[in-house]
Amino acid sequence: MHCKQTLKTLIICSSVYYNNIASQWLTFRK
Repeated sequence: MHCKQTLKTLIICSSVYYNNIASQWLTFRK
């Protein structure tokens, strides 16, 4: 359970992190 929860949190955090990078990259490109 703990491992699963940690993995879920990690996935959510990575999604937010990569969304941030994608947004910055798109803004920089424009």
